[in-house]
Amino acid sequence: ESTVVMRDACVAEDVALQDVVPFSHHTRTEEILSTIAESRFFGEVRRVDVAFTISASRDFLEGAGKESTAKDDPLGCLGDLGWACARM
Repeated sequence: ESTVVMRDACVAEDVALQDVVPFSHHTRTEEILSTIAESRFFGEVRRVDVAFTISASRDFLEGAGKESTAKDDPLGCLGDLGWACARM
């Protein structure tokens, strides 16, 4: 249901909702980041802000009771979802 609300809001504003994972793997991403780093285009980059949000149940945040998940990936779902922001 929330996905439909987000889609409708994007359509109403004539914008696109971009998931960072496909963006970070797109062939143009390196070119975009290189252009941003060029001071002649954007000046000195002094700050970059990234964010991700999630509305998750406690079970989701705790790995839905899967002990192997917690052992193999100590950052769990937050690490899995948050890495994309950190790597950009």
